[in-house]
Amino acid sequence: MAGIRAATARRRRLAELAKQQDRALASMHRTDGDGGGVLEFPLGDERDEDEGQANEAGLQEDDGAEAMDLTPLHRCAHVQSMLGRSDDFAAYYVENRAAQLRSDLSKVVAGLGDGGGGNGSAGGGASDPGVAFLQSYQSSVAQVVGFFLVEARVLRSGVNGMSAAATRALWGEAAFTLASALRTSAGVMRDPGQVLVVRDFVALAADAVRAVGFDARSLDAALNGTREMYMSLLANDAAEQIRSVLSTGSLEPFEVSTEGEMERQVVAYGLHELAVGQASEAGRGQSPIGVASSPGDGNAPPASPAASSSPRLPWRAPFSASVPRVCQLTSRFLGDMAQFLGTVSMPAAEARAALASGVSTLLAEAAPGAVDGALSAESLPVAKAVRLSLDAAALKTSCAALERRAKHVCWQEMRVEVSPKELFAQATLALEAASKRATDCAANTMLVFVERYRMANAGRSWAPDAPPAVSQGLTVPSAEMEDLAEQLAMSFASVRAFLSREEYARLCAQPLGQAGAWLAGALASEASRHWNPWGLATLDAELRRLETAVRSAELPDTQLAEARQLVSLLQSQSLERLDEAGYLQRQYPRLSAAKVLIVLEKYREPPNDRTSFMRRKAVDAALKKLRRQ
Repeated sequence: MAGIRAATARRRRLAELAKQQDRALASMHRTDGDGGGVLEFPLGDERDEDEGQANEAGLQEDDGAEAMDLTPLHRCAHVQSMLGRSDDFAAYYVENRAAQLRSDLSKVVAGLGDGGGGNGSAGGGASDPGVAFLQSYQSSVAQVVGFFLVEARVLRSGVNGMSAAATRALWGEAAFTLASALRTSAGVMRDPGQVLVVRDFVALAADAVRAVGFDARSLDAALNGTREMYMSLLANDAAEQIRSVLSTGSLEPFEVSTEGEMERQVVAYGLHELAVGQASEAGRGQSPIGVASSPGDGNAPPASPAASSSPRLPWRAPFSASVPRVCQLTSRFLGDMAQFLGTVSMPAAEARAALASGVSTLLAEAAPGAVDGALSAESLPVAKAVRLSLDAAALKTSCAALERRAKHVCWQEMRVEVSPKELFAQATLALEAASKRATDCAANTMLVFVERYRMANAGRSWAPDAPPAVSQGLTVPSAEMEDLAEQLAMSFASVRAFLSREEYARLCAQPLGQAGAWLAGALASEASRHWNPWGLATLDAELRRLETAVRSAELPDTQLAEARQLVSLLQSQSLERLDEAGYLQRQYPRLSAAKVLIVLEKYREPPNDRTSFMRRKAVDAALKKLRRQ
């Protein structure tokens, strides 16, 4: 009987102690007896009666940690204390809570190893390692932060569980794992948007644990490391889009039909300046269009004060639709970078360097690289090479407007003054070089046609034993010349529509110059031992066919002038006048006396010829006159 009464009294005493703990919990009184076992957390839990009444009325919500009911834990701790096993209870509590924490941290490491495992969404997120890691990492961070918010709450309540030192040690381990995973995620995440989500989430987590007294500097350091990760991914993502646009986009000339389209995609990026020469050559007037704003396109750069006109609509631009698209991507990149840099602590010099590096990635590497990649294709059409050249040149022109955009957003978002030249100097040079390489590629493609003709006629005899074929009273050119003339004519026609007259003539002058030089030197070359009137007639036919192609293309025949003057002189029956002072320079200014002398020395009369306009006697007389000069 006495034992029953003693047990009943013990239960009443434990119940009374539990009530006292509950009252202490309700008042959020913080004590550990000797003051050495509690973290120095900000209280953040004293509430006046009005606030308490509001909570009781359901008008205000507590966060999860503050709303937790720790009564069972207090009872358990008290019971264990009454049984004299407080130390065992604390060790057991620490052991199990640490095991729980390490289990949560292992998911962070596992998320890095397999891209987040099966945490991806059913909508296809699991197929993207970055999305899977993002979901896994967010879940793990939430669990870990929740763990320490709870432990901070437990410590404030006075439970003899985990000591302050043990809690700090576990937090150091957890913070190191979370920070390491965040740094390693650079090999998993490929989307800059994913990095921003992780940054924001980790920043919130760091603020949460810092608010209850934990040291979050390791997370802050990891967040600083994600700055470079984000900026690199942002630049690489934009660069990849630029490569795709320039590699797969149509190279057909960009056609503009509305004023809105003209302002947003042409004037906004200074591309209307390319129409000035084009319009003057075509004899078209210009109609002024306001360029001070670009409605509907927040990424468009501020208009230049000098920009006051644009070509008359509808306008067929000398560049493809890929150019405005690349300009839009670059302008958007500038805005995103400036906005991001404005939210992080970064010295102005480093911010400018980061922006310059991104611009170089886009316009000094990606865009020229895409042009070079297209130029490396086998059997590249001349028109495509020329259009690539024009696109690169147009992008170079747009750099001036993009410079203004960079200056505007840097001041607006970062309050940092930048020198646009330091951002776009490298890009301008790279695009100019890419344009030149594309032009050279187009010229080299046409030079290949000339080289094929030259190789096919390398061993040709200009002293045939029979007269050449004649059609409609004219000597028939060779099949090789027909091919050359047709290939050049098609190449000229394919680029004529979108090149200025000067650019068109300059490009076509290279193959014509090589062809003209070969024809002019055919009779005087070492490979040609002799020539006769029949060979001269064939040379005249070859030259005439090429001249026809040049006239059809509306090109000057300057490059063929030497060959034509040589043939004309040899066909003129006026060789006896070569001894007249200044005759050769007046009538045939492209010819030199030395070259004419070499050609005449190789003359041979054809066998059994009774119709030739040249005779050995006349040639010998001309040779004597030239040798006396």
